[in-house]
Amino acid sequence: LQEYLQASRMNSTEHENCQLLYTFVVGGATDPNAPTENLNPDDRPLTVANKNDEDDPEEAPERDIVRLNIKENMETGKTPTWFKYASSLEIPPEVNLVGKIDTDAVLFPDVLLPAIENILASSGGQMVYAGSPMVPKLDKLRGMRRYMQGGLYFMDRELAQRITEDGEERSAIIAHYQRIHKGDDDHRHEDMETGQLVNHFAGGEYLLVS
Repeated sequence: LQEYLQASRMNSTEHENCQLLYTFVVGGATDPNAPTENLNPDDRPLTVANKNDEDDPEEAPERDIVRLNIKENMETGKTPTWFKYASSLEIPPEVNLVGKIDTDAVLFPDVLLPAIENILASSGGQMVYAGSPMVPKLDKLRGMRRYMQGGLYFMDRELAQRITEDGEERSAIIAHYQRIHKGDDDHRHEDMETGQLVNHFAGGEYLLVS
């Protein structure tokens, strides 16, 4: 991803045939009081800088890392912060999908890329939300919509922008499903929240693909 962004800023065509951009995403804030979620770049930058490769050549692999301006976490805001950052990048519209994959998942590009091409070809112009769906048990999560399990899922950048728009409406939706999922404690389930936000902010304008 970092090499692609640099080439785009220089108007280089070096990566014009690239089909899959990747990066490793971590919470990079060192302040112990930093938030675990950041959806408002006007108040707080979305990322913190990586170490300069020229200052420390051994840190060259950091070119493959995006350091979000939050504390590292798994279920309290890292995923939506990543979607906020990825969907806000100034890159060509041809880069139209954004996704996440867990570190313990194995990606096979020769399988995934043809599948994505088929999905986009059959989408009819609708926004896409794709992955392996989880169907909540109605006796426990009545009223919940299907959502994608966190190993791997992706969606249109426009859809990612919609669900990470900070505001009272978004907060109310998350609070509602938190109460359904775990009572009134502070537990969160980011992937479940993502599915509910997609359904709310996209309505029938998206294509659910498994």
